[in-house]
Amino acid sequence: MKWPSVAEYLKKKATQFKDAPFLKDYGIGRAYTYMQFDEATDRVSSGFRKLGAAPGERIAFLHPNHTDLLLGYFGAIKAGAVAVPVNPAYTPREIMQILGDSGAKFLVSTERFRESLEAVKKDAALLSEVIVKKEGQSLEDALSAVLGPLNPEPPIERCADDLAMLYYTSGTTGIPKGVMISHRNVTFAAGNMAQNYGLKESDITLVCLPLNHIFANASPVWGTLASGGSAVVMERFQTESVFDAIKKERITWFPGVPTMFTFLLSGFDGRPRDVSSLRMGLSGGASLSVEDLKAFETKFNASMLEVYGLTESSGLVTANPVYGIRKPGSIGISASGVAVRLVDDEWKDVPRGEVGELIFKGPNGLTGYWGLPEETGKKIRDGWISTGDLAYQDQEGY
Repeated sequence: MKWPSVAEYLKKKATQFKDAPFLKDYGIGRAYTYMQFDEATDRVSSGFRKLGAAPGERIAFLHPNHTDLLLGYFGAIKAGAVAVPVNPAYTPREIMQILGDSGAKFLVSTERFRESLEAVKKDAALLSEVIVKKEGQSLEDALSAVLGPLNPEPPIERCADDLAMLYYTSGTTGIPKGVMISHRNVTFAAGNMAQNYGLKESDITLVCLPLNHIFANASPVWGTLASGGSAVVMERFQTESVFDAIKKERITWFPGVPTMFTFLLSGFDGRPRDVSSLRMGLSGGASLSVEDLKAFETKFNASMLEVYGLTESSGLVTANPVYGIRKPGSIGISASGVAVRLVDDEWKDVPRGEVGELIFKGPNGLTGYWGLPEETGKKIRDGWISTGDLAYQDQEGY
């Protein structure tokens, strides 16, 4: 099949869902319908091109969780460039590592990171432009202040194999490696998330996972885009804020890591909690204890899906099915469109019930590691991608 580019996919969804709500900043009030977001990213894309960003060039983002960060990602990709998320918790030295390795010429950030930016500007020889948003200023306004009015332009044409994003992950080496995510990876992951989670137009998700990580983009953002639902973006996880958001925004599904669910469970301390809108929790990133899973389903009266994925898989590899048998303590079965195997050191299949390394194959697999052909060769063999994680499979494939 012909895979659409990210710009084509977003345009298709904007045409399909038009004035339906898509993204909203919690507590700030800034919000976008599908059509408004598509049009805003066209203007941001125009701004990046005015700055001189050419197709294939990298644009880095050091930015808190905010809809503006998503505008930046999609705007960069529409400009034919490559979006490079940077963890806001990184030290100036770590930021420099990523900027240097990626060869990013452009950096988008906010005044909040002034100290880091001052250190970066002194040493980042490759940077030709740093856009620094003032507190409360939108990305569009920040670009307009430098470039003048932003007129929307048609996106730069890209193909499925072109690079869309570059996510840095330490993995097993401790040294950040750039995981190359293509347009195909993004658009496949979007539909894959919506299908595996059973997402609907009526669904509202809460995004408080960090948007510099692929988990936060793939599950609540790309999955929402595919389904026609809406997402509420929260700057950071805070137990009381999450309970407030669930009540006020009528959140229907919440993706998080196990520690988040532990904190939420501790929030049921005798106070009344209105979580009646929630129908599903989604846990990934680490193992959720069976006790916490059962406690969540009891106290929230909602299903809990345990899933497994990694940066190199653009999101999902396996998931417990939303409709069907869910096995607490397992990472589920292979996600739709993804093949999985368990193998020994020679990549030969191991029998059911025996421990082996989990490898996978599908349109979700990374293109490679940025500038590391040898590492890429070790990671990918005949289309199969090593995870480095050990697992075993029962007779039903879980």
